[in-house]
Amino acid sequence: MTGRRGGRTLTVLALSLVGGAVRAEGAPPSGPAAPPPVAVTASCEHRQTKGRVLCDVELEAANGRLAWADVLVVRAPPFAAPLRARVQGSDARVRTEQRIRISVAFVATSLGKGTVALRARAVLCTKTGESETCVPRTEDAEAELSVGTDVVR
Repeated sequence: MTGRRGGRTLTVLALSLVGGAVRAEGAPPSGPAAPPPVAVTASCEHRQTKGRVLCDVELEAANGRLAWADVLVVRAPPFAAPLRARVQGSDARVRTEQRIRISVAFVATSLGKGTVALRARAVLCTKTGESETCVPRTEDAEAELSVGTDVVR
């Protein structure tokens, strides 16, 4: 998109470019070997009462370094709205070259149990000799979000 909406041109273009690159990712690798995957896990804390609930999304690269990452909330249960639909890697609680843990906050307005669907996006860079190759990676993860007395600790 080339439209300008309140200074958000860069955001719209970045999402379009990343989306295009991610779709191309499914093509057969053009080099000698495909880049290693990024493992993504998600978990949510369990609460007994309404309020803020944190879900952690951890991205880990077996080889290479994670140059950039973010997490998108794809789906949330009706009783727990996300505070932000996108959380940047710069807000990560833990960050090393191979591991990033990003927390996503939800506000539980009532008791309930449901599934949170999250999409982790990253740029994974691997060294091949003297050069470094960076490719976009996208992985989806789900976690159960529980608020109420039926929560087991």
